[in-house]
Amino acid sequence: MLRAYRLVYPARPHAAPQLWEWQQPSIDRLLWNAQTFGRWVDQRDFATWDALACANTRIWDTAYAPRVMYEPWPTWLAWLEEYRELLVTTQEVYDAHHGQSGRPCVL
Repeated sequence: MLRAYRLVYPARPHAAPQLWEWQQPSIDRLLWNAQTFGRWVDQRDFATWDALACANTRIWDTAYAPRVMYEPWPTWLAWLEEYRELLVTTQEVYDAHHGQSGRPCVL
């Protein structure tokens, strides 16, 4: 069983669904982001890696690939890596501004 998570943006109900994240410390950063910015994290169990990859591919092919702004990323794996970096940067900027320790908050 493979547990995966993704951010949900309640203020944007028509936004594209986020891809599923399965790796640490990226999951901790999703939890920190949700707690800090009033979002929540959706959790789902996948029977296999192939099932998770299929779910992310389906999200990518329907919500991201058809949009011009996502053309630089040929696959969801490339986009997810950029997204992970964005979450790290967001936390670092927030922590620097608010004098925090820089460690992700685990719920």
